[in-house]
Amino acid sequence: MFTSRIIRTIVCMLFVSVLVAGASSTFAATAATPFKDVVSGHPFTASIAALKNDNVLRGYPDGTFIPDNSISRAEFLTIMMRALGGTQNGQKCFKDVGNEWFAGTVCAAKARGLVKGYDDGTFKPSNNISFAEASSVVANAYSLSESFSVIDRAIKWYEVPVDGLSQAGAIPTTIDYIQKNVSRGEVAEMIWRLKTKTTDRPTKTLASLESQFPTIASCSELEEKAKAFSVGHQPYGRGGLMYLDGDGVLEEEAMPLQRPLAAPMAAFDAGAVASKMATPEASADTVAPAAAGVAAPGDFSTTNVQVEGVDEADIVKNDANYIYLVSGSNVRIVKASPPDQMAQTAKLTFSDKDFNPSEMYVDGDILVVTGTTYASTVASDSPSSKIAAMPIRFGGSKVEVFVVDIKDRSNPKEIRSLAFDGSQVSSRMIGNHLYLVLNYNPNIYSMLNSDVPFSGSLLLPYYKDSSANPGKDRAIATCSQVRFIPQYDQMNFVTVVNLDVSDASAPLKKEVVMGAGDAVYASLHNLYVGARHFQYPTADRYNIWTPASAHENTLIYQFNIDDGVTFKSKGEVKGTLLNQFAMDENGDSFRVVTHTNDWGNGKNTSGTHLFILDKNNLAKTLGSIENIAPNEDMHSVRFLGNRAYLVTFNQIDPFFVIDVSDATAPKILGELKIPGFSDYLHPYDENHIIGFGKEVDPTIDIDKVHTENAVYYTAIQGMKIALFDVTDVANPKAMFKEVIGDHGTDSEVLYNHKALLYDKTRNLFAFPVTVMEIKDKSKGAAGGLFEGQQVFQGAYVYTLDLTDGFKLKGTITNYDSSDAFNQSNYYWLEDVNAIKRVLYIGDYLYGVSVGKIKAVKRDDMSEVKALPLEVDQSTPIYTPIFY
Repeated sequence: MFTSRIIRTIVCMLFVSVLVAGASSTFAATAATPFKDVVSGHPFTASIAALKNDNVLRGYPDGTFIPDNSISRAEFLTIMMRALGGTQNGQKCFKDVGNEWFAGTVCAAKARGLVKGYDDGTFKPSNNISFAEASSVVANAYSLSESFSVIDRAIKWYEVPVDGLSQAGAIPTTIDYIQKNVSRGEVAEMIWRLKTKTTDRPTKTLASLESQFPTIASCSELEEKAKAFSVGHQPYGRGGLMYLDGDGVLEEEAMPLQRPLAAPMAAFDAGAVASKMATPEASADTVAPAAAGVAAPGDFSTTNVQVEGVDEADIVKNDANYIYLVSGSNVRIVKASPPDQMAQTAKLTFSDKDFNPSEMYVDGDILVVTGTTYASTVASDSPSSKIAAMPIRFGGSKVEVFVVDIKDRSNPKEIRSLAFDGSQVSSRMIGNHLYLVLNYNPNIYSMLNSDVPFSGSLLLPYYKDSSANPGKDRAIATCSQVRFIPQYDQMNFVTVVNLDVSDASAPLKKEVVMGAGDAVYASLHNLYVGARHFQYPTADRYNIWTPASAHENTLIYQFNIDDGVTFKSKGEVKGTLLNQFAMDENGDSFRVVTHTNDWGNGKNTSGTHLFILDKNNLAKTLGSIENIAPNEDMHSVRFLGNRAYLVTFNQIDPFFVIDVSDATAPKILGELKIPGFSDYLHPYDENHIIGFGKEVDPTIDIDKVHTENAVYYTAIQGMKIALFDVTDVANPKAMFKEVIGDHGTDSEVLYNHKALLYDKTRNLFAFPVTVMEIKDKSKGAAGGLFEGQQVFQGAYVYTLDLTDGFKLKGTITNYDSSDAFNQSNYYWLEDVNAIKRVLYIGDYLYGVSVGKIKAVKRDDMSEVKALPLEVDQSTPIYTPIFY
């Protein structure tokens, strides 16, 4: 079959070469703007201008060409035949080609042997044309020499023409995968390069187009991609910039084609219809199931994390003797044990006076602090001596990391600092290795409009490292080290950094991908980055997208972190992630829960979806359950071994128990519906789950509800803690419930799991909370969002067992009096005495706020000592918010 196809291809090439030999063209590039929507900075301006001058391109009656719209099979042949100088004649050469405006072109192309159509006798003129299809016609039309490198093996139908185009230097770098729908501008560029024998522009190879995770070939390719993104697009869609389907035609007198929105791509060769590329298999990686996130027994508490052994940064850390606290622009070290001798031993300042610390890790005698800084000037050892003049290179937010030796807790010493362009998505620490996930979005518009000569290398994220060339910025990777995701490359870079903090001169290990990041999940061996991918499938030729058709998917990038950082796999699922708990790795599976928030005819048509992917190839979906709890919003999710627990909410709280033991056939085992909802789920044991959320009274202000099956916001009452019993998976039940305060009561634990202290072996859990009470409940909750009066801010400490349920053991507050608390006003998150974290060391609990640390006995909650901390009032105190 492959042999006959190759012979047929060769015959077509020879036949068409005779026809092409007589075609003549001036094809002289012009600096003028050929169409009003093809500006001088567009990467294909020269080719479009040349083809217009040669009467190959005519555009639309309004003077536009819309170069970035996909092109139909009929439109493509119109351009192709004009470029060949062929006549347009014939009708009814296919079942679906009668006497339409394109009939003469299509029939002439068929007569020349350029196209054959499909086995059913159709041509499908309105379908978009893929690069694979276009390459077959273009290579045949221009009699490109065959590449014998692919002849000696079984090949895919498109390999010979694509390889021929590549050898001729005719594949624009904006084409990044075989089945991409080519744009009108890309077609013009290919034809122009072949007609003028232009070979000095960047081109793609067959191997790079077939690669699942290709790298950028050169800085010139990166530059060309940047220019393509920077002109003629709306600020939405693919990669943050819009690539839309057009519905116009090239003939000025013709009526627009009415193409189906989801037309299947098929090859011009009927025998190649529905051909699919093989995806390379990823290497196996055996990982133990993720732990439930319960702190291991010991003499001191640790940060509440998602996966045991994978630490997460926080504003407060502790060991068996010391407490470490981010405080404004400083980090304080407090000797906390014994508590009656509690005292501050150091106030750590940093060499960068503009550094604002946000989180930290403690690893033995090493303290790692991450935060942000703002660079006003930049030095560089870049080959471009003018890089410092680029708008993005002097100024903008940077992520900064300080590694500090704290062997002497009274005299900490800064041993290394690094600063990276962009913003931090998240971080993790495994052993002595720090993993940073960074986003960087270069200001390509300012770069292109700058007086400094533009080059692709200037787009890269830069960093500086005190251990090498101190003070000098340099690119974190070369252009050819940057990977991009076919079908979704964007002018944003996500970087995963691996830093050994135990070695002050350890080389930086990293992977840079053109993409973005929103949420991070990490196991002991792999790190996953979830990123939103906007989809706008419906659009007209004037780039007007229809909101009702817009939706979001989630891309998931997988990086293996066993030895450095290696980009391993990519998958995509519909919907968006709630947070990191919506992702989980278990055995050979990667599980993910997403939510779609859609509206149709004024009604909420949202849904929640569970997908189980092959961990060794995220592009492969093993099993799924879609549209769980239609019209409900997702509030929390937790994977624990072979089960998934899910809470949605609209008016009542559906608590779902889902069996994920069989990756190919997940199933809902049981559902419990109760008033209220849970924003965070935490394991108690194998058959019991603690939910932290809000109580709801759906009868309050029910007459004010304006959305079907919803509740009015005043129906949301105090904070609720619930214990769910899932021993009988088909019939989960709420065993115990505790409601704290009234409407307005809030706790950071509802949106940041790290605010929870939990230790089952000590029958102990605690969290910071602000309690609101409505004094006159006869008035109901109407009248405002914060109508309750605050009566407490501090920590609630509970015990919990399966016999007595929740028992309030006691409270901790860092306010000296009720008057001091009442004067703090509602915005307690910015108040220095508001407790942020609760921890324990030995037999003592500690309530930690920026302005004070208070120690109490764990058994009777009696106060031992309160240590006031000096606060720099010039520096605002904020609590990081995590979603």
